Amino acid sequence: MNKNIPNIITISRIILIPIFLYFIVSAYIVYPADLFQTIIGLIIFIILAITDKFDGFLARKYNIISPLGKILDPVADKCLMLSALLVLVAFNRLNFIIVIILILREVLITIYRLFYIRQSNIIIAADNWGKIKTVLFFIICPITFLPVIPQVVNNILFIPVVLVSLYSFIVYLTKSKVPNVK
Repeated sequence: MNKNIPNIITISRIILIPIFLYFIVSAYIVYPADLFQTIIGLIIFIILAITDKFDGFLARKYNIISPLGKILDPVADKCLMLSALLVLVAFNRLNFIIVIILILREVLITIYRLFYIRQSNIIIAADNWGKIKTVLFFIICPITFLPVIPQVVNNILFIPVVLVSLYSFIVYLTKSKVPNVK
């Protein structure tokens, strides 16, 4: 197997995010929301979520995990998550407090990872709680885009995502110690 395939899949995920956004945003600009465009956007979102697991699976199965892949994969996840969250809050599908909590967690983890890499040249992989948070997000998020689901239900659906996000953030910080600043 070509050692670049997992990275190519990851880069393709990043490239497909604007196409997902086009369909979802276009759907909500039309009132009432265009269900066809919403479904196309959701199909793209689901493909992006599935390929998130697929590229990692290929890299582990064929032992072709690369430093670039360790960095790009979480970047692709965060780009998809952040763009979806921003659309959800912009079109009043999700409470902005939920979105702020989730975005803040992602930004802080990213800053922490970058600082850690810079200080120690060690890339911290996502732990199981971070992976659970991502899976929960990828399962719940598509439901919240459906125009027939009211915002209050979306907010309730996102409670497990917020709780696991906060818990994974705490676990992440307590398990990884920042090396001495040089």
